[in-house]
Amino acid sequence: MKNISLIALVLMGSNAFAQSCNTTQIEPVTASSSFLDMQNGSALDLRTGMVWSKCALGQTYANGTCSGEATHFATAYDALNAANRVKDNYLGQDGFRLPSIKELASIIERQCSYPAINIAVFPDTPSATFLSSTPFPESSDNAVLRTINFSTGEEFTPPVETLRHIRLVKSQL
Repeated sequence: MKNISLIALVLMGSNAFAQSCNTTQIEPVTASSSFLDMQNGSALDLRTGMVWSKCALGQTYANGTCSGEATHFATAYDALNAANRVKDNYLGQDGFRLPSIKELASIIERQCSYPAINIAVFPDTPSATFLSSTPFPESSDNAVLRTINFSTGEEFTPPVETLRHIRLVKSQL
């Protein structure tokens, strides 16, 4: 019976967990006051000057929520091509791109898990792996990108086989 319950839990996916935050022992890293809602589906990180999409690519932002399903990318090339296709017109702006691993790590909320992000700023974020634009050092052809597991906020060592998403960013100019 334990095995059946475990299998059912795995099949439900990572979004079956409710976000949990340890607000008594860990200070917030990405407080909501550190972000300015740009009223177009993006948020300006006042600490870094980066403008982030509030939703994962494939989701649509309206009325404080992200609806739809985040796009799953089978390969790094698929993710890079998708980001390249929308770079000239995403959320009515140009210049959006895949973030570097450092940029992506800057929006991890260390006091939370499932997902490890500020859901007031980034609502309906899947508790899943997100790709960066940073190649994995051991990859000879840049076909493997470094990733962050937004279930826990940890960087994954490739290969990651499932639930790879992207969140786009741009420099504020």
